[in-house]
Amino acid sequence: MTSPTDRRLDLTERMADFVLAHGLAAATLRPLAASAGISDRMLLYYFTDKPAAVTAAFDCLLRRLATALAACAQTKPVPLGRLRSRAIRLLLADELWPYMQLWLDVSADAARGDPVQRSRGQAIWKLCLDWVQPQLISDSPNEATRLLHMIEAAVLTRALGLNDPTD
Repeated sequence: MTSPTDRRLDLTERMADFVLAHGLAAATLRPLAASAGISDRMLLYYFTDKPAAVTAAFDCLLRRLATALAACAQTKPVPLGRLRSRAIRLLLADELWPYMQLWLDVSADAARGDPVQRSRGQAIWKLCLDWVQPQLISDSPNEATRLLHMIEAAVLTRALGLNDPTD
């Protein structure tokens, strides 16, 4: 028999898969419940409300992204140009592209003034900054931030279908 904690973790993983595939806008109560294989009432048994369920799914995705980034981190710091090319290739690759799409979704809602999405966007930013900083040879404390701006530009460029941002 599965414990309620284990069941909640399983449901969270399934909802995270749904959010990654369909975006946060699609994460309403019924589709989230269906993606987890339960009724919307049962979902509310495990999560107090829809925001709690979405937050659990988002936090799960943040942990997954952290794990994926850690797995492909450079062991030795490199110059900005080299890390830029490598980071953009990694983040735009099929495996991580859905996370970048999520970042765009969150950023758009944050730009409209949504404080929850602003907080989520900041969490993704901080995660990426914490990933970039130890891999970068730099004398400037702003170099990692500059690199994230370049990565964001590449993500937006790909999302708009303008050109290959790795060029």
